[in-house]
Amino acid sequence: ISGIADHVRELDGWPEINPVRLLAKKPRKPAKWVYTRPPPADIEAYFARMQGTFGDLCRVALLCGARKDELAYLHRDHAVGGKATFHDTKSGIPRTIPWTPEARAIVDRQPLVHGSPYLFHTRAHGPYKRVTEMWREVVLRAQSMAQKQGRRLTRMRFHDLRHEYAIR
Repeated sequence: ISGIADHVRELDGWPEINPVRLLAKKPRKPAKWVYTRPPPADIEAYFARMQGTFGDLCRVALLCGARKDELAYLHRDHAVGGKATFHDTKSGIPRTIPWTPEARAIVDRQPLVHGSPYLFHTRAHGPYKRVTEMWREVVLRAQSMAQKQGRRLTRMRFHDLRHEYAIR
């Protein structure tokens, strides 16, 4: 709006001032979450509470930095040859990443289920649709266990695995 007001004030009969610039600016909202890097022992405490293919999905997220939906909906045939190709990315542009040897070992041990195209699948052979909620449940259980031992774990979201991967 300010740009339009700047333009029209040059026309005959319009005031010389831009009234939009006189308005108070809205303060910006502070960032909701700032990543605080947890100590390695805290990360291990979270992973110690995970089991099955969901635990494997989370470990691979930490090892490759992929987003939750990229991994949850990753088709088995897109994770071959020591690399993964993500087709449904945030930017809409497919990207390919190499697996680390540890990630490849996790990928290679995933059971093949007839009728399921997904690499990481639920007991019902579908994709994980509640990754955020499942991660939160694991974190809360691990924090509760740590609290009983007199420890406190650094809070961590699933997306923070991506940040941790980038730092490492």
